[in-house]
Amino acid sequence: MKKFTVDINVGDTAMVGRFKNVPIKIVDIQLDEHGQPVLISNSGKKHLFACRIDKLSPGGQHQHKSKRELNVLRKGKNEGSYG
Repeated sequence: MKKFTVDINVGDTAMVGRFKNVPIKIVDIQLDEHGQPVLISNSGKKHLFACRIDKLSPGGQHQHKSKRELNVLRKGKNEGSYG
C-alpha cells in the first residue's frame, strides 16, 4: 500500500477506549499546535493518530539529529559549567 486516505466527517461515530468499544460522536475536527488532527466529541478531545505525522507539522519535514549529534551538543553545553 502506497497511500491511505481517511474520510472522517462531523457527525460520524468513532470507537474509542481501551478495547475500542465506546462510541463517540464527532462534533468538530481541529488541528493541535503541532498541526495534527484532533477529533472533538461530546466527551472531549481525541487525537486521530497515535503517532505524529511529520509532514503535517508546521515547517514540514524536520531534519532530526542523530543520537550521536545530540550527545555532542549536550556535552558541549555541560563543559565549563562545573568548577
